[in-house]
Amino acid sequence: MITGLGLDEIIVILMIALFVVGPADLTRLARWLGKVMRQATLYRDELSKAWAREEAWTQMHQVLQQAAADNMKVLQDWPGGLKKQISDKVK
Repeated sequence: MITGLGLDEIIVILMIALFVVGPADLTRLARWLGKVMRQATLYRDELSKAWAREEAWTQMHQVLQQAAADNMKVLQDWPGGLKKQISDKVK
């Protein structure tokens, strides 16, 4: 939406458009502007969704990398811990 414009400013803009474009072409211009605004909104929404998907994938990738690093640490520490558990049970 157009922000910061009051009713007075919008009326002035419409009056200028009426004088510049003419009454016959004003309806076509308004229709065209409506289509352009609708397409811009659709593109903005699609871009927002794509951005959100990309951010979700990035977060998932970071979580998976951290989980893999944690698992590697557990696997590296595991034989020593297993040996200690076995020796404790044998004693």
